[in-house]
Amino acid sequence: MKAIPNGNNANTSPRKRHDLLHTHSALWLWCLPALIIIVANNLHINHRISFTVAGVLLLVATLWIGAACYVNGRSCGRLHCKIDGTLLPLLSLAGLLNLLHVTSFSWGVYSNVLLAIVVLSFVAEWVDNGVHDKRSGGVC
Repeated sequence: MKAIPNGNNANTSPRKRHDLLHTHSALWLWCLPALIIIVANNLHINHRISFTVAGVLLLVATLWIGAACYVNGRSCGRLHCKIDGTLLPLLSLAGLLNLLHVTSFSWGVYSNVLLAIVVLSFVAEWVDNGVHDKRSGGVC
Protein backbone atom coordinates (compact mmCIF):
# COMPACT_ATOMS: atom_id res chain seq x y z
CA MET A 1 0.00 0.00 0.00
CA LYS A 2 1.40 3.39 -0.96
CA ALA A 3 1.76 6.04 1.69
CA ILE A 4 0.03 9.35 1.20
CA PRO A 5 2.39 12.34 1.52
CA ASN A 6 1.06 13.30 4.96
CA GLY A 7 2.03 9.88 6.30
CA ASN A 8 -1.45 8.34 6.47
CA ASN A 9 -2.30 5.27 4.47
CA ALA A 10 -5.23 5.35 2.05
CA ASN A 11 -7.56 3.42 4.39
CA THR A 12 -7.21 5.74 7.37
CA SER A 13 -8.94 9.07 6.97
CA PRO A 14 -8.36 11.82 9.53
CA ARG A 15 -12.14 11.99 10.06
CA LYS A 16 -12.37 8.34 11.15
CA ARG A 17 -9.26 8.64 13.28
CA HIS A 18 -10.73 11.49 15.33
CA ASP A 19 -14.41 10.46 15.32
CA LEU A 20 -15.33 9.48 18.89
CA LEU A 21 -18.14 7.32 17.51
CA HIS A 22 -15.55 4.70 16.58
CA THR A 23 -14.35 4.33 20.18
CA HIS A 24 -15.81 2.80 23.32
CA SER A 25 -16.50 6.37 24.45
CA ALA A 26 -19.61 6.35 22.25
CA LEU A 27 -21.40 4.21 24.83
CA TRP A 28 -21.21 6.82 27.58
CA LEU A 29 -21.12 9.89 25.32
CA TRP A 30 -24.32 9.14 23.38
CA CYS A 31 -25.94 5.85 24.39
CA LEU A 32 -26.21 6.50 28.13
CA PRO A 33 -27.75 9.98 27.83
CA ALA A 34 -30.07 8.73 25.05
CA LEU A 35 -31.23 6.00 27.42
CA ILE A 36 -31.76 8.60 30.16
CA ILE A 37 -33.89 10.68 27.76
CA ILE A 38 -36.03 7.69 26.77
CA VAL A 39 -36.52 6.49 30.35
CA ALA A 40 -37.19 9.97 31.76
CA ASN A 41 -39.70 10.75 29.02
CA ASN A 42 -41.54 7.45 29.52
CA LEU A 43 -41.57 7.80 33.31
CA HIS A 44 -42.93 11.33 33.05
CA ILE A 45 -45.62 10.34 30.53
CA ASN A 46 -46.72 7.56 32.91
CA HIS A 47 -46.73 9.99 35.89
CA ARG A 48 -43.93 8.14 37.70
CA ILE A 49 -41.69 11.22 38.03
CA SER A 50 -42.49 14.89 38.45
CA PHE A 51 -42.23 17.66 35.89
CA THR A 52 -39.09 18.93 37.64
CA VAL A 53 -37.28 15.58 37.85
CA ALA A 54 -38.11 14.80 34.22
CA GLY A 55 -36.91 18.24 33.19
CA VAL A 56 -33.62 17.95 35.03
CA LEU A 57 -32.95 14.51 33.52
CA LEU A 58 -33.88 15.63 30.01
CA LEU A 59 -31.93 18.86 30.31
CA VAL A 60 -28.74 17.20 31.59
CA ALA A 61 -28.89 14.38 29.04
CA THR A 62 -29.52 16.80 26.15
CA LEU A 63 -26.68 19.04 27.24
CA TRP A 64 -24.45 15.97 27.66
CA ILE A 65 -25.16 14.80 24.10
CA GLY A 66 -24.82 18.35 22.74
CA ALA A 67 -21.44 18.83 24.40
CA ALA A 68 -20.24 15.45 23.09
CA CYS A 69 -21.42 16.38 19.59
CA TYR A 70 -19.72 19.77 19.80
CA VAL A 71 -16.38 18.24 20.83
CA ASN A 72 -16.70 15.46 18.27
CA GLY A 73 -17.73 17.90 15.53
CA ARG A 74 -14.59 19.95 16.10
CA SER A 75 -12.39 16.90 15.62
CA CYS A 76 -14.28 14.83 13.03
CA GLY A 77 -15.88 17.67 11.07
CA ARG A 78 -19.13 15.81 10.39
CA LEU A 79 -22.04 18.13 9.62
CA HIS A 80 -24.56 16.47 11.95
CA CYS A 81 -22.09 16.78 14.85
CA LYS A 82 -21.74 20.50 14.17
CA ILE A 83 -25.51 20.98 13.94
CA ASP A 84 -26.31 18.92 17.04
CA GLY A 85 -23.38 20.44 18.93
CA THR A 86 -24.91 23.86 18.35
CA LEU A 87 -28.65 23.24 18.58
CA LEU A 88 -28.81 20.75 21.45
CA PRO A 89 -27.18 23.10 23.99
CA LEU A 90 -29.64 25.78 22.84
CA LEU A 91 -32.48 23.31 23.35
CA SER A 92 -31.09 22.66 26.84
CA LEU A 93 -31.32 26.39 27.49
CA ALA A 94 -34.97 26.32 26.43
CA GLY A 95 -35.44 23.35 28.77
CA LEU A 96 -33.88 25.33 31.62
CA LEU A 97 -36.25 28.23 30.93
CA ASN A 98 -39.11 25.70 31.00
CA LEU A 99 -37.92 24.34 34.37
CA LEU A 100 -37.83 27.89 35.72
CA HIS A 101 -41.37 28.45 34.35
CA VAL A 102 -40.22 31.28 32.08
CA THR A 103 -41.63 29.32 29.14
CA SER A 104 -44.32 26.68 29.17
CA PHE A 105 -44.26 23.50 27.09
CA SER A 106 -44.51 19.80 27.85
CA TRP A 107 -41.49 17.52 28.02
CA GLY A 108 -43.11 15.57 25.20
CA VAL A 109 -42.75 18.63 22.97
CA TYR A 110 -39.15 19.03 24.16
CA SER A 111 -38.43 15.38 23.30
CA ASN A 112 -40.04 15.76 19.88
CA VAL A 113 -37.91 18.82 19.13
CA LEU A 114 -34.83 16.92 20.28
CA LEU A 115 -35.67 14.02 17.97
CA ALA A 116 -36.39 16.40 15.07
CA ILE A 117 -33.03 18.15 15.51
CA VAL A 118 -31.13 14.86 15.52
CA VAL A 119 -33.02 13.38 12.54
CA LEU A 120 -32.82 16.56 10.47
CA SER A 121 -29.10 16.92 11.19
CA PHE A 122 -28.49 13.43 9.82
CA VAL A 123 -30.67 14.22 6.78
CA ALA A 124 -28.67 17.41 6.20
CA GLU A 125 -25.44 15.43 6.37
CA TRP A 126 -26.80 12.79 4.01
CA VAL A 127 -27.87 15.47 1.50
CA ASP A 128 -24.55 17.30 1.89
CA ASN A 129 -22.59 14.08 1.29
CA GLY A 130 -24.67 13.38 -1.82
CA VAL A 131 -23.86 16.83 -3.17
CA HIS A 132 -20.15 16.32 -2.49
CA ASP A 133 -20.22 12.89 -4.12
CA LYS A 134 -21.76 14.35 -7.29
CA ARG A 135 -19.17 17.12 -7.42
CA SER A 136 -16.21 14.77 -6.91
CA GLY A 137 -17.50 12.01 -9.17
CA GLY A 138 -18.32 9.75 -6.22
CA VAL A 139 -14.94 10.05 -4.50
CA CYS A 140 -14.79 11.69 -1.09
